[in-house]
Amino acid sequence: MIDTTLEKVRMRLAEIPRLRKALDIEEAELRVTERNIVRIEGKADGKSAPKRIFKLRRPVVKPPPNGNRGRIIEALQKMPGHAAETPINLNDKVRELFGERINPNSLHPILADLKEKGVITRDGSRVVLKGD
Repeated sequence: MIDTTLEKVRMRLAEIPRLRKALDIEEAELRVTERNIVRIEGKADGKSAPKRIFKLRRPVVKPPPNGNRGRIIEALQKMPGHAAETPINLNDKVRELFGERINPNSLHPILADLKEKGVITRDGSRVVLKGD
């Protein structure tokens, strides 16, 4: 009698990890469903979603007031000698500071415009902030 009881206890103990894993999976699915329902209800009511949902998103880096031009100027100000060896290096610094690169199709026209306005100078591929 004791042997069968002991065997039943050991079998139940062996089931616990499997049951715990199943519960963890179900809990994760329920949390995702809960967030989706809160988001949908918030949009339907015209209200914003609760703040705890926004913690899941990547923090937004506020751009300087002048958009990409301001990002370029600020990146150059923070680079050694206020200069970048290439536009690619400058774009890497922009990504480091603001979390995203400037599209190369936008970067080169902005650099040309800043050069024309006398904000930067170009020496080959080198980009230098004027006045420094």
